[in-house]
Amino acid sequence: LTDPSDSSEQTYSYDYCFWSHDKEKGRKLFSNEDLFKIIGQEVLQNSYDGYNSTVFAYGQTGSGKSYSIEGSKDDNGLLQRVCEALFKKKVD
Repeated sequence: LTDPSDSSEQTYSYDYCFWSHDKEKGRKLFSNEDLFKIIGQEVLQNSYDGYNSTVFAYGQTGSGKSYSIEGSKDDNGLLQRVCEALFKKKVD
């Protein structure tokens, strides 16, 4: 991005981008279980190693950000899955 006031540039990157809306153009749909396997495991490992972790969900209104993080009664989201795994490890 370029700041128009002084022409300074800032570069941003992201680690993952997931599609969860429909099977348009053959794109793979990612479930909450997929998100846990891809992101949740990394968050857990960082926690076990003593580091903080942040998951930033960005997207259009209605695109599934809250559902991915919070889930539903029948399909736990990322937050619930990570918490369950943390407590399971503590018990093991």
